[in-house]
Amino acid sequence: MSRKRIRDSLHKPLAWNQREYDYIIIGGGSSGAVVANRLSEDPNVSVLLLEAGSDDDDTPEIAVPIAASMTQRTDVDWKFKTTPQANTANRTHFWPRGKVLGGSSSINWMVYVRGNKEDYNRMAQLGCDGWSYDEVLPYFKKSENRMGLKKSNHYHGAGGPLSVSTFDPSDSYAIPANLISRTWIKGATEVGIPYNSDYNGAEQLGASYFQTSTAGGLRFNTSRAFIKPILGRKNLTVRTHSVVLRILFQNKTAVGVSFMDTHPNNERFTYCISAKREVIVSAGAVQSPQILMVSGIGPADELRKLRIPIRGNLPGVGQNLQDHILVPLVSECKSPVTLDQALVETVMNAAKYVLFKRGPFTSQSLEAQAFLCTKEGLDRPDIQLHFVCAGANNDLIQSNLNHETTNYTGIQYGFTTLPTLLHPKSTGKISLRSSDPLEHPIIDPSYLSHPDDMESLVAGMKIARKIHNSEALRKYHKREAYDQEAAENNNIESDEYWKETIRKSVVTVYHPVGTCKMGNDEMSVVDSRCRVIGFKHLRVVDCSIFPEVQSGNTNAPAIMAGGKTSDMTK
Repeated sequence: MSRKRIRDSLHKPLAWNQREYDYIIIGGGSSGAVVANRLSEDPNVSVLLLEAGSDDDDTPEIAVPIAASMTQRTDVDWKFKTTPQANTANRTHFWPRGKVLGGSSSINWMVYVRGNKEDYNRMAQLGCDGWSYDEVLPYFKKSENRMGLKKSNHYHGAGGPLSVSTFDPSDSYAIPANLISRTWIKGATEVGIPYNSDYNGAEQLGASYFQTSTAGGLRFNTSRAFIKPILGRKNLTVRTHSVVLRILFQNKTAVGVSFMDTHPNNERFTYCISAKREVIVSAGAVQSPQILMVSGIGPADELRKLRIPIRGNLPGVGQNLQDHILVPLVSECKSPVTLDQALVETVMNAAKYVLFKRGPFTSQSLEAQAFLCTKEGLDRPDIQLHFVCAGANNDLIQSNLNHETTNYTGIQYGFTTLPTLLHPKSTGKISLRSSDPLEHPIIDPSYLSHPDDMESLVAGMKIARKIHNSEALRKYHKREAYDQEAAENNNIESDEYWKETIRKSVVTVYHPVGTCKMGNDEMSVVDSRCRVIGFKHLRVVDCSIFPEVQSGNTNAPAIMAGGKTSDMTK
């Protein structure tokens, strides 16, 4: 079948003989794409993958690393917003989530971070049997194709679907790192942060070059890695523009789903499709709990208020929401050595990229990072420093960080460190606005509601400033971009200055987890095999199942979870 015919089939109306499948997967994102790939390996089972958004090939910029944030606030983004947050200057926060094949792996910044070993050992201690580090490591390796690695080693995989590259100059397959990124690594070591060549290996702590889900100058989202290579499988049906309305039940057994065809060229039509074996919900930490709740599974009191028939009282659905947040520290650079210059020289660099897949457009601007413990006695890092080899005045950075209160105008060339809170003690929730499955749910992350979160971020900001003022960066560092209002109200060396800056500038790193958490307590939603508690033939697998947010970016854990759950489902 030609590529065009395959792409056209993604939104072709289902025929009458396509109304029953063994497995129905809701959501073609970071986990759902993996599940569809793995389950359809068996030619004797039929698999239907439903994605609410479009085909990622319809948006070519998704594949271009430097365009990482340019797809946000577009048609391939759900464009969620939080409630006003009392502890962040009453701001409403923009929450991008992918509405496209590949899900949020299509609109994120492509960094490949698995998390800390203790993240998974703690899961096992919390009642998630089978999810310790040693038990999940094989699934990280199975999915990975580490560029330049001919044979899998103890920590990394070779030959998996997901290509992973690095900016580390010592790697023969490295993406060329910007000069300012290499200098930032030197600055970090000068202030006492040890260099770590592989944060996904034996040790996570230290300063490192980022590993990214890219290869050959292209983004490897889960669509490119797990779906496009297998679209020829006759037992797999992939449908885009298919918005799931509800899960269908017979008593406590999931038997199918209803979904609406929303493709602009098709007549709006609602399908009811049967699942002979299982329904697997992989709609993400925002929409997986929403789908469960509109289907009658969730906190009974809330469902009654909205006159939703109660199928199962699971009070933990939508609760336990955790998210990483960050604050930018921006410095003006004395010379045009940052990625800002690539945007000035757009025509030349675009030609280099189109013709050869080389040049600065192969970078998504996040090239270096560090994992830190800001206090004694921690068994895993509490702060991650993301380093962006650009300032915050251009659209690439400004739109992504969603700055609405801090003004960075006047900085033509800059570099930015983003202290990120890894383990917030503040937790929020996802709740329904109405019984309408098409209406966005209420998102309340309750940012900075616990005082320890502010304390950790202040410590992270101080360390970031030390790096910017290090001997290595001195030849490039011109000035720090202060929050003028906060500086007028406080001494810029004081904790109060940092606290005001954080309240005004903190934003999401879009890593929500926990809203259908795994475990064995009264707030658990799924068991250790990702089965919805109290129901048959119904699972949830995505970042919503993790009881705690990982020590790092969450795309790799979502992919791992998809692979592990597939084996438990077969």
